[in-house]
Amino acid sequence: MPSRSGSRGRRPRPAPEVAAPTAVQVSSSGSSEEGSDEEEEEGSEGSGDGARSPGGSASKYKAAESEAEAEDPCLPSCPICMVAWTADGSHRVSCIPCGHVYGRHCLEMWLLQYGKKKAPCPQCGKRYTQNNIINLYVPEIVVPNNDLEKQVLSLRERNEYLEKQQAKLLEEIKEHKNEFLVDGARVMGIDASSQIILTSGRAHGVSAEHILTKVSMFHGHGMEKIHLPPDTKAIRDICVLPGGHVVFASLGRKLSIFSMATNNVVLQYDLPAPGWSCSGDYTTSSHIYAGLQNGMLLVFDIRQTSAPLHSSMGLSTHPVHTIHCAVDGSGSRKVFSASSIGPCVWDASENRPSLVSGMENQGVCISLACSSPSSDVLVASYRPRVELPDAIATSQASTPQSPAPTGSGKLGCHTLLRRTTATSFARDHICSGSVSELRMSKSAIIPCRDNQHLFAYGDESLYGVRTWRLPSFQRYTDLKPHRQPVLDLRYAESSTGERYLGCLSAEKLQVFTIR
Repeated sequence: MPSRSGSRGRRPRPAPEVAAPTAVQVSSSGSSEEGSDEEEEEGSEGSGDGARSPGGSASKYKAAESEAEAEDPCLPSCPICMVAWTADGSHRVSCIPCGHVYGRHCLEMWLLQYGKKKAPCPQCGKRYTQNNIINLYVPEIVVPNNDLEKQVLSLRERNEYLEKQQAKLLEEIKEHKNEFLVDGARVMGIDASSQIILTSGRAHGVSAEHILTKVSMFHGHGMEKIHLPPDTKAIRDICVLPGGHVVFASLGRKLSIFSMATNNVVLQYDLPAPGWSCSGDYTTSSHIYAGLQNGMLLVFDIRQTSAPLHSSMGLSTHPVHTIHCAVDGSGSRKVFSASSIGPCVWDASENRPSLVSGMENQGVCISLACSSPSSDVLVASYRPRVELPDAIATSQASTPQSPAPTGSGKLGCHTLLRRTTATSFARDHICSGSVSELRMSKSAIIPCRDNQHLFAYGDESLYGVRTWRLPSFQRYTDLKPHRQPVLDLRYAESSTGERYLGCLSAEKLQVFTIR
């Protein structure tokens, strides 16, 4: 058995006589398609009379030697021929399943000696059939030291670990359990406990009124359309509350409480401006929040019907398009909102919110995801800011129900924010993505096993939901696409642990089960 290292000046050993009946083709994932085809053609021609010719073998050794001499003389050598392996070509570095590394040509000759028998590894003796070796993993790696095998083994172990993690996460999101055709829907909410989804959009017909549609996720009971009071107008946000109630904010300057049992609006608040967002409260079931088009945030107690419990002006007059109510590590309530200037934290003891530190001048904030009920992880999404005349900017802000664009969107970014103190966050990883040029979008953070999280967003280039692993933003998977852009995206979890991810376009509603 040859030693694993040798003098760099030693001449290569003569090629062994080969008496195999056929030549074995060894494919390489590390070589180009043209190179692989050429080598396969050579092997096919060599399976005739010239395959066993020592001259043909010697010519390959000379080629391998000349390639090796052109490389750095400090490179480690092949344990069979003692010639330094190369980054490509016939003597490129090749690793077999046990982790030992040889030159490709030497492996071919080694296999030929054993024909259809199991061939032992020259270093460890582990035997392989030709089927084990026929698709060798051949990394394009050149390491200028004598620890190449350790490097390859380390990479192999790392890849195996990543494959196991991928397999575990692949079990998290299953293929959509159901899919529904919808017409003109724009907003959705998920009642995970009763397995019912609410969608809202404009009805067809002369009146073109805005309606709610109740969809049973899995029982095939069809869709139930519910007419709303005429002054409600377009619903901008839907939030499911405990106890079978739903709150929604609408452009008719209304904040409405809807009963899932009776299909009626049971309580309605008048707002000083069109409503853009709403949320419940994890710490008390009686408080609800409304974000307005003029930048205000209002707090209501549903036990009172006269006026808001508290109101605050925002940092700008831009619409508050997202609200999340969560808790910190001590159990204290935290209210987060987002408008175009960025994510904000609201403090009941102060009249105005504070912008999350480090998020100034990032562009136009179009979405904010929170790992509710915890608030330790946030993801803010941005698109580039385009300076427009005041008249055009005001027109865009007051027309939220504009048709979805049909282009591939704009290159934006998603920024991970991690809590550092009770009131402070730090910017972490950032990834790019295709975002809407006009709409304020929805996104979600999905908790998974082992305290892992996924981030989900309706990617404009896909017309579907793309997910990333957090905190690295390594791309995870793309869910089944739609024919039109995703307009809304929601994650919901029931009190008994069932978890769902829903996404909505103007023509289709999808529901995914998360295991």
